[in-house]
Amino acid sequence: MKRFLFLLSLAILPGCSTPSEWQTVVSAAPAGQGQACDSAGFLKAAAEAEHLRVKRRLSAEAFAQMAREPHTIVLDARSRENYQVLRIKGSLNLPYTVMAAESLAQAIPDPGTRILIYCRNNIYDTKPAHPVSRATSAGSPRLSYPDEFDPPEIPKMVSAGLNIPTYITLYIYGYKNVWELDPAVDPNHSAIEFETGLPKRR
Repeated sequence: MKRFLFLLSLAILPGCSTPSEWQTVVSAAPAGQGQACDSAGFLKAAAEAEHLRVKRRLSAEAFAQMAREPHTIVLDARSRENYQVLRIKGSLNLPYTVMAAESLAQAIPDPGTRILIYCRNNIYDTKPAHPVSRATSAGSPRLSYPDEFDPPEIPKMVSAGLNIPTYITLYIYGYKNVWELDPAVDPNHSAIEFETGLPKRR
C-alpha cells in the first residue's frame, strides 16, 4: 500500500499548482520519501547568516593577514578543475556540490575553526587563462598564461556569487566563524598570494 501511494504521488506531483496541493501529495508518500529540499529552511538560515556576513567581509589586506594566523582555513568551494588552474596559496578545496555533513566534518572537524572564503567573483580577469607562478624582480609571484587554456571561470552576477550559498551552507552545518573576501582582486597585484597546480611551460 505504501509503495502504491508513493507511485501515485509521483504521478500527481507534476500537476500540482499550489504549495498546499504539493504538500498534500508529499504527506501521502511513505516515510523518507517526502520533501527532499527545504527552501523555507534555507531562506530562514540565509536571513540569520546575513546578519553575520555583512560584518565579516574583508579587504584583501585583512584577508591575507587573517589567512596567516593559526586555526584559520582558506576554503575554496569552486570546482576542482578551476581550483587547479588558479587558487589562493594554501587554500583547501571542497567544491560546493559535495558539501555535506560528512565531507565538511572530514575537511574541517572543528566547527569553531575560522574559515575564510572566496570565489571566482573575487578574481578579476587580467586576461589570464592558465596561471604559472613566477618570481618577479621584487620577489612577488607573477602569473602568466599559455594560449592553449581557457579562462578559469566566468564570473557570476554579483547576486549569484558562489560566496553567498557557500556562506549560508556553512552556517546551516554549524560553521559560524566564517569570513568572506569582499573585493575583486588582481592575482598579479594583491596582498593575497595566488598559485597554480598546473605545470609551468617549458
